[in-house]
Amino acid sequence: IPMAAEFTADSKLIATIGSMGQTSLWDVQSGSKVRDVGAAPPGFNVPTVKPGQMPKMPSADELAAMMANMIGTMSAGTMNQNVTSLAFTADGRTLATGGVESKTNIDIAAMMSGKRPKSSKSTDPNDILKDLKVEVVGQVKLWDVASGREVGAIKGHGKGVTKVAFSRDGKLLASGASDNTIRIWDVATRNALQTLRGHTAGI
Repeated sequence: IPMAAEFTADSKLIATIGSMGQTSLWDVQSGSKVRDVGAAPPGFNVPTVKPGQMPKMPSADELAAMMANMIGTMSAGTMNQNVTSLAFTADGRTLATGGVESKTNIDIAAMMSGKRPKSSKSTDPNDILKDLKVEVVGQVKLWDVASGREVGAIKGHGKGVTKVAFSRDGKLLASGASDNTIRIWDVATRNALQTLRGHTAGI
């Protein structure tokens, strides 16, 4: 299910964000997918199971990545969305995606075995969640539309970025976030030029 969509100024391409956070580019005239942008975010894909065959379950690392994404996006105020918003430059050459980067110290293998994770100071397996740490930072990624390659990243918001917009000349980028601020960035240098404060709720 598409969570967001944005046209290029000439209406030839449309970018979408899928329910699992995958960003894709589509040709409007043909209706065909041009390419996916970036790697697919952590998620659980229901495996195709043939009769008499055991389904392949996600590994401990995959489960850890999924849980980090879920816990991190909840903490960041984006509710299980690590990619939230899209914007093209006026010339359609660059795509910006807003979202969040999440990191946790969760140890799935330890939780499943009942052992104490290396990062835990407690000897009680029931205290594993008490030592759980979550780090989130709002981020904007910049993509070359022609190749689908990442060409830059901007970080600075304390919570998830929920909206991005380019200036008409493409030199400035505005990002709104669930930390109640709007930041204005110089696209070329990736430096913050201004922080707009005053909102009493997430943007």
